[in-house]
Amino acid sequence: MIEYIFRVKGCDIFYTPETNGGGDYFFPEYLDLVIEQYGRVHHILEWCSGPGFIGYGMYAMNVCDHISLLDKFEPAIEVAKKTANNSFKKDIDLVDSEKVFHRRVFTNTSIYHSDTCSVLGDKKIDLVVGNPPHFENKEDAIKALSKLGGSPLFNNHLSDILLDPNWDAHRDMFNEVSTRLSDGGRICLQLHSGGSDVDTFKPMVEEAGLRITAKMESARYQDIYYLEVQK
Repeated sequence: MIEYIFRVKGCDIFYTPETNGGGDYFFPEYLDLVIEQYGRVHHILEWCSGPGFIGYGMYAMNVCDHISLLDKFEPAIEVAKKTANNSFKKDIDLVDSEKVFHRRVFTNTSIYHSDTCSVLGDKKIDLVVGNPPHFENKEDAIKALSKLGGSPLFNNHLSDILLDPNWDAHRDMFNEVSTRLSDGGRICLQLHSGGSDVDTFKPMVEEAGLRITAKMESARYQDIYYLEVQK
């Protein structure tokens, strides 16, 4: 299996082609938005994390103290674990500049192989981020992605990355996270206007006892928006 490295502030995040859902591409804007809107927080959950581009990247940029990564795709979990165990950063001794030592970067990390946030237990979360499936059905996905040139060749794996039939995964996340958000906690998801809008999620958000508080349009990427939800 071919492995690649996405590097954030000298920290290595491992991934493979099959585990890359685009988080490395969108991360710079996501980072800027989180810093501007929320500042530094204690605990970030990256939902539908893939290899953890967004979560690990936030951690590397000192946006949080602890990250949790959750994904149902086992190969993504495996490379996420490799990052947690094998990402080291070179430091220079402050007393003797000729001495160099290496330290593990991602020490405060929890990784969950699951399709439901119920596995999180009673941990409190300050911010949920994620680049989850953007479409409810294949037709919407093909229509939206064809704008980029050509139509995607769908297989089971691509369907898992792009599609959330009946929005069941989103509904489960809102329900399970609603009781785990800290006071003032937020959910901020990256979504695609070709597959959804605020009204798509409003009923399930309200059923979970939450409310939509903002829709922020991407300044860099066409059709991308960020949905903010809180108690």
